[in-house]
Amino acid sequence: MTIAAGDLREKITVERASYINNEFNEPVETWAPYISRRARREDSGSGEKEAAGQSAPF
Repeated sequence: MTIAAGDLREKITVERASYINNEFNEPVETWAPYISRRARREDSGSGEKEAAGQSAPF
């Protein structure tokens, strides 16, 4: 299955925990980008939502 470049309208960035030093040279945990990619949005069907317990009970 080929995806056209025009369909990739969303940007996804995966981040990971990282350490930087503050002004006192102490390590501080922060989030840093790991990888960024373009993606397309694909809504899940109602069957997937029901299985995850996300459907309204009406």
